[in-house]
Amino acid sequence: MLRSKAWKLICRRLLFYHKEEIVQTISIQVADLQKAYKKLTVLANELKARSILHRGVEIRTEGWN
Repeated sequence: MLRSKAWKLICRRLLFYHKEEIVQTISIQVADLQKAYKKLTVLANELKARSILHRGVEIRTEGWN
């Protein structure tokens, strides 16, 4: 009986640490996606501004802003 209680505690700790690691990994990935989205938005706006100024052609950027 003592062994099973000890194993349960060990398993709970391992699961807790594993969940924490997953949450940190996901948080980092979300932050990276947000940075990439901001860069794409800036680039899209620059391309849109250049096309309007130089060629008079508008690039569709629906949903990017």
